[in-house]
Amino acid sequence: MKPSLPVLLSVNGGYVDTASFLALQGLFTSHVTGNFVTLGATLVLGTHGAIAKLLALPEFVLVVALVSVASDLLVQRRWPALPLLLSAKVLLLVAFFALAVTLGARPGGASETSAMMAAVHQFLDGFNAVNAASAAAACTSPATIIDDFPPHYWQGPTACADWFKAFVATAKAAGDTNNVVTLGTPWHAEVDGNTGYIVVPTKYTYTERGKSIVETGSVWTLAMKKTADGWRIAGWAWAQH
Repeated sequence: MKPSLPVLLSVNGGYVDTASFLALQGLFTSHVTGNFVTLGATLVLGTHGAIAKLLALPEFVLVVALVSVASDLLVQRRWPALPLLLSAKVLLLVAFFALAVTLGARPGGASETSAMMAAVHQFLDGFNAVNAASAAAACTSPATIIDDFPPHYWQGPTACADWFKAFVATAKAAGDTNNVVTLGTPWHAEVDGNTGYIVVPTKYTYTERGKSIVETGSVWTLAMKKTADGWRIAGWAWAQH
């Protein structure tokens, strides 16, 4: 059975949405109303991309209007409007693909990126549960860490465990409890053989002497290394907003 044009366009719309969401860091380019959902998450987490999500809908409406005008002009000139417009769409998709390949970063495959993020989540789950051993198990030995509390720099075979100990001491001195970090959508995730690089926005919540504090806009940058036991964190830096 030959597929109908509406079916082909629907499949194409879903594909374009999926490709753009993954390649453009969570931006829907086909079913653009989905951007209002991700816009809410962006505003709550304090991550970037709010302007792109706001502009997506008016841009979509503008393009639809331009295509309608172009279709009317083609029909008036007795030219085959539908084949020409579909050909233009194919050319634009090819151009998008070419730009993504030539100008985009070199992200790892989905499985490798997921494996890297699993190590990051292991560390984070250990931190949120105040489980130093679980968090340290996600790191390589040696490792390097830079953070915003003293002594600000940790390096060596026990860097992650030393950092955890320093964090607990700093939090106790400040009267901080219920420390929880949640991750936003990674801005960048790249795999180069056995090494990787991740940049991810964060949301940090805690209670300071009975007062709830929410910090958004901080960025966590991690260097990853693939070992015999899988991906591990070789180093990271926390940049407070």
